[in-house]
Amino acid sequence: MKENKIVYGLIGFGGMGKWHTEILENVPEIELAGIYDIKEEKRKLAEEAGFHTYETEEAMLADESIDVILVATPNDTHRPIALRAMEAGKNVIVEKPATLSLKELTELEDMAGKTGQFLTVHQNRRWDEDLLTVREILKDQTMGEIFRIESRVHGSRGIPGDWRKEKAHGGGMVLDWGVHLFDQIFRLTGERRLKTVYATLTNVTNQEVDDGFTAVLRFEGGLEVLVEVGTNNFISLPRWYVLGENGSAVVEDWDLSGKIVKAFSEEEKEKRLLLKTLEEAEGNRARTARMLGISRTSLYEKLKKYRII
Repeated sequence: MKENKIVYGLIGFGGMGKWHTEILENVPEIELAGIYDIKEEKRKLAEEAGFHTYETEEAMLADESIDVILVATPNDTHRPIALRAMEAGKNVIVEKPATLSLKELTELEDMAGKTGQFLTVHQNRRWDEDLLTVREILKDQTMGEIFRIESRVHGSRGIPGDWRKEKAHGGGMVLDWGVHLFDQIFRLTGERRLKTVYATLTNVTNQEVDDGFTAVLRFEGGLEVLVEVGTNNFISLPRWYVLGENGSAVVEDWDLSGKIVKAFSEEEKEKRLLLKTLEEAEGNRARTARMLGISRTSLYEKLKKYRII
């Protein structure tokens, strides 16, 4: 800690590294000590942007003022950098996916336990507005039992970036967008047990790694979830599509345009009409009965039936 601030060291100054600097600079409790990138041209770019840079990773890890190492490098390098950082006594935040396998992730967890350092993964899309909107739809329960959720991200420009197209660096859409979308689904489904998974990969624009995928997840209780990423889709399907027993919801895109259509039972329709008429009558029961064309006794019985009184 330095003057009541958490001091960060950033490793990697590519697309995500630059994004992280913008976030870190806007948090008063955080100080960015500097940046290290294996490429000299990236370090020069960081210096031109006004950041202190380290010539080597070792130099950064030896800086005793640094509390946290933020790893924003290609996927295949996350594990070794995180291991070295924790061995050097640093807490670690690693970009997703943390590693390329469960075995490698276990190594990181073991090292965190051995060194007593804090280890976490940067999963920033847990707070996306489209996800939070779907969560509220599920929480609201007015669509009845939800039996299908579809989550998609479509584009038409192929795999983004450079190393994401290469298998050696952990490229492909499953390890890129897929990690975000599956994480979101598991946060929506909570403790519900996953029973089966069926998936297909596409190689339309790239033969080395997947440039898209479709996965169908089936959970206990009958919930079915489709997760899909496409990079050769010239007409995009909705970001979210949710089906319930009594309604359907669609979130078209990132700006949250969409709609919810619900089917109500006859009792629900009657209750809604009753409430609407009662409001129009400003709570006057005699007037409400006249507007509905029923007796005051019938109105009273209906109000009791729907627990309005």
